[in-house]
Amino acid sequence: MPKKSFSFQKRTPDPTPAAAGPDIMQFITGEAPMMTRKTIALPHEAFLRVKIEAANRGIPASRLWSEIVEAYFQTRAE
Repeated sequence: MPKKSFSFQKRTPDPTPAAAGPDIMQFITGEAPMMTRKTIALPHEAFLRVKIEAANRGIPASRLWSEIVEAYFQTRAE
Protein backbone atom coordinates (compact mmCIF):
# COMPACT_ATOMS: atom_id res chain seq x y z
CA MET A 1 0.00 0.00 0.00
CA PRO A 2 1.53 3.36 -0.99
CA LYS A 3 2.23 5.89 1.69
CA LYS A 4 -0.07 8.90 1.83
CA SER A 5 1.52 12.29 1.63
CA PHE A 6 0.08 15.32 3.33
CA SER A 7 0.98 18.89 2.62
CA PHE A 8 0.35 21.58 5.17
CA GLN A 9 0.46 24.66 3.04
CA LYS A 10 -0.59 28.03 4.30
CA ARG A 11 -4.04 28.95 3.18
CA THR A 12 -4.55 32.25 1.46
CA PRO A 13 -7.40 34.32 2.88
CA ASP A 14 -10.44 34.97 0.73
CA PRO A 15 -10.11 38.27 -1.14
CA THR A 16 -13.63 39.29 -0.11
CA PRO A 17 -15.10 38.11 3.17
CA ALA A 18 -18.54 36.51 3.11
CA ALA A 19 -21.40 38.93 3.68
CA ALA A 20 -23.11 38.74 7.04
CA GLY A 21 -26.60 37.29 7.01
CA PRO A 22 -29.62 39.55 7.49
CA ASP A 23 -30.26 38.22 11.00
CA ILE A 24 -26.73 39.09 12.09
CA MET A 25 -26.89 42.56 10.53
CA GLN A 26 -30.22 43.28 12.24
CA PHE A 27 -28.74 42.17 15.56
CA ILE A 28 -25.71 44.41 15.07
CA THR A 29 -27.78 47.45 14.12
CA GLY A 30 -30.30 46.84 16.93
CA GLU A 31 -33.31 46.35 14.63
CA ALA A 32 -36.08 43.89 15.38
CA PRO A 33 -35.31 40.45 13.88
CA MET A 34 -37.22 39.24 10.82
CA MET A 35 -37.90 35.88 12.44
CA THR A 36 -37.96 34.38 15.88
CA ARG A 37 -36.61 30.92 16.46
CA LYS A 38 -38.54 28.74 18.87
CA THR A 39 -38.14 25.11 19.83
CA ILE A 40 -41.05 22.71 19.96
CA ALA A 41 -41.27 19.07 20.97
CA LEU A 42 -42.90 16.72 18.51
CA PRO A 43 -42.78 12.99 17.75
CA HIS A 44 -39.84 11.87 15.63
CA GLU A 45 -42.24 10.39 13.03
CA ALA A 46 -43.89 13.79 12.51
CA PHE A 47 -40.48 15.40 12.07
CA LEU A 48 -39.57 12.79 9.44
CA ARG A 49 -42.89 13.24 7.63
CA VAL A 50 -42.23 16.97 7.26
CA LYS A 51 -38.68 16.34 6.02
CA ILE A 52 -39.93 13.76 3.49
CA GLU A 53 -42.78 15.98 2.29
CA ALA A 54 -40.38 18.91 1.85
CA ALA A 55 -38.03 16.69 -0.16
CA ASN A 56 -40.94 15.50 -2.32
CA ARG A 57 -41.94 19.11 -3.01
CA GLY A 58 -38.32 20.12 -3.60
CA ILE A 59 -38.41 22.91 -1.03
CA PRO A 60 -36.43 23.50 2.16
CA ALA A 61 -37.99 21.97 5.27
CA SER A 62 -37.98 25.39 6.93
CA ARG A 63 -40.37 26.69 4.27
CA LEU A 64 -42.74 23.78 4.86
CA TRP A 65 -42.59 24.40 8.61
CA SER A 66 -43.51 28.04 8.00
CA GLU A 67 -46.52 26.89 5.94
CA ILE A 68 -47.57 24.56 8.77
CA VAL A 69 -47.28 27.30 11.40
CA GLU A 70 -49.13 29.79 9.19
CA ALA A 71 -51.96 27.31 8.62
CA TYR A 72 -52.11 26.65 12.36
CA PHE A 73 -52.56 30.29 13.22
CA GLN A 74 -55.10 30.85 10.42
CA THR A 75 -57.31 27.99 11.65
CA ARG A 76 -56.84 29.05 15.27
CA ALA A 77 -58.00 32.62 14.52
CA GLU A 78 -61.23 31.37 12.93
